[in-house]
Amino acid sequence: MAESDLWLAIEELRSQQREMAAKLEQLREEVSTLCAERDGTPDSRARSVVQYAELTFDTHEQALAWLQKAHPELDGLTPLEAARRSAELNRRVQGLLVEIVDRASTRESLEKKLKGMLSGEQADDHLEGG
Repeated sequence: MAESDLWLAIEELRSQQREMAAKLEQLREEVSTLCAERDGTPDSRARSVVQYAELTFDTHEQALAWLQKAHPELDGLTPLEAARRSAELNRRVQGLLVEIVDRASTRESLEKKLKGMLSGEQADDHLEGG
């Protein structure tokens, strides 16, 4: 193989390398866009967390108070700061809200059972003449 053929081959490889680097950069941008769409922007995550909190708490004021108070499970950040900081922290905030709803549901269920038991005792008292 002649020296000129080697130089042509080298130039062809360099050209292919540049094309591959451009394609790689394009793929990185696409992955970044897809991740951003999946994880949301800081503003969209914050809006979403505010909406979830307002559904979780009885009043808007209670939701805002919870959102603005630093939380130990969020590395000392407020839930709103955590949601804006990263998608992972946003998922942790959502998990905390789910726990609050679960605790409230459990409490309501227990209260209903207790009221049922108490009303049963009251009925027993009436039957016994109490």
